[in-house]
Amino acid sequence: MSSLDVIDCDIISHLQYNGRKPYTDIAAAIGISEGSVRRRVKRLKESGLLQIVGVVEPQSLGWKAAGIIGVSVQAGKIETAAKEIAQFPEVT
Repeated sequence: MSSLDVIDCDIISHLQYNGRKPYTDIAAAIGISEGSVRRRVKRLKESGLLQIVGVVEPQSLGWKAAGIIGVSVQAGKIETAAKEIAQFPEVT
């Protein structure tokens, strides 16, 4: 697994707030070239360190409250953990 440097962390920080933010905007904000941002994002995605996903607004689905949590799971036990978590009545 690759380690993250300061530039990788800066790129990820921008993408956390807007996964579709243009690489040119990210590059300008952190002072590197657009090509560098593109290459780094590609490397991070290919290595599995970065995944860009869509998140729906809970209110648009009629939910009164919603929460997203992060869970650390040992390699090879993701399916087992997901099945366990899915048993909670609060989980959809």
